[in-house]
This record gives sequence, C-alpha cells and structure tokens, in this order.
Amino acid sequence: MPKVTVWIGEKHYRAAKEHALNLSQLLREAIEQATKDKIPDPDYFLPDLLVQVRCPYCGAFKVTGALSATKCDRCKRVFRIYTRKYGTRIVKIVRGDQQLLQERLARVHNLKVGAL
Repeated sequence: MPKVTVWIGEKHYRAAKEHALNLSQLLREAIEQATKDKIPDPDYFLPDLLVQVRCPYCGAFKVTGALSATKCDRCKRVFRIYTRKYGTRIVKIVRGDQQLLQERLARVHNLKVGAL
C-alpha cells in the first residue's frame, strides 16, 4: 500500500490525539464514501471514433483515434493518415461510422464533407 502524507492543522491534530482517532482509517473511510457513487463508466474514456490504419513504411496496422498523423508502433516512424495526393490510409472503422469519420476528416483537413 502506498504511503500518503496529509498535512492537517495543529488544532485538528490535537483534537485527534485527545479522542484517540485513527486518522489513516478515517481518511480511508472518507475516500471510500466519496468515491462510492462516482465509479465512471468504462465507455466514458473511449473516443467515439477509432480507426485502423496501415503504416506505409512497414505495413503494420494500428488502431488510433487520431486523424491527422500517428506514430507506428513497429518502425517508430510518423505518417499522415490522410493525404491529398495518396488519399486515406484507413483500413477499417473500429468504432463509429462512416458519416462521423467523414465529418472529422473534413474538420481536420479543411475539406467539404462530401469531398472524401
């Protein structure tokens, strides 16, 4: 268990000593009480659009939420996901839909929605 230091005032320290309170247990119970109802939904942390892209240098696949550029995990090179010359390097949409992808690409690359 990690050790945490909490600074309290002299008045509170003396009151805890007088009443023989276990401050560690009191803090644990307060944290459990405060976080009991606030467990986040796992989908809250996932982006609403995930795409699988192919690295043009080594051919590896990567799932990413970025739409401008990303770094390959295998060859460690940075490549653009959409270029006007070569088009898109997106293989498939993992999470989201085609309309959302076109809207995000249009916003990132300053294009019209139907231009892709």
